[in-house]
Amino acid sequence: MTRTIRSVHVTIPTENGWQLAGTVDMPRDVTMEEAPRRAVVAHCFTCTRSAIGVARISKALARAGYASLRFDFAGLGDSEGRFEETTLATNVSDVQAAAEWFGGAELLVGHSLGGTAVQRAAAEIPSVESIVTVGTPFELQETAKRAPQLMQMFERQRELSLGQALLDELTAADSADTVAAVSSSDATSLVLHSPDDLVVPVAEAHAMREALPKPDWVALEGMDHLLLQRGSGQRVGEFIAAWESLRLQ
Repeated sequence: MTRTIRSVHVTIPTENGWQLAGTVDMPRDVTMEEAPRRAVVAHCFTCTRSAIGVARISKALARAGYASLRFDFAGLGDSEGRFEETTLATNVSDVQAAAEWFGGAELLVGHSLGGTAVQRAAAEIPSVESIVTVGTPFELQETAKRAPQLMQMFERQRELSLGQALLDELTAADSADTVAAVSSSDATSLVLHSPDDLVVPVAEAHAMREALPKPDWVALEGMDHLLLQRGSGQRVGEFIAAWESLRLQ
């Protein structure tokens, strides 16, 4: 059943004192506490919670009955903090803070590098049952090499500086740590990736599929990395909701 939804802007405290800006999309006829399932949705590198892909995924989940929280990572969008001081570790901490503020989340969804953050955060979120990545890199050393070009592609005229700490962390990252975090969470994984992704090659998704414990996999045929094409984000969100419904039967 498709529902009418509403969106509520919220503020999320973090352990380092920064306040994160968030938006909860949910069915109009329920409160956050009444929603049967909760999702946390993490945006892509240098994006915000208002990015078309993430916003439409979250709203599609809300129409399917979820209370879905999308938020700005520290230093981006309306959140406090300095982008040049953020790292993958702070992104992971932000996901955990969002889930804690929400009272837990059964579903974690991450777009691009946001997918890595939700994967690595999952082990510390006891309520999580499902992890969905969309266009997410797996070999983070390759991401580090592409980071300056990605900054130019994604920053859209915003004044952002790429911190050396993030580059160093990505360069030293071991994909085995991601696999270990997902495995210890005991959550079911769904890997979504477009064969036409020109930003994160689909080979990254295939490597992830080989390494994770029995993930489900779907090719997002014809979609671009940022899900900018008309209807892409909504279709991805609807697919995630349908996959979840089948999984829960």
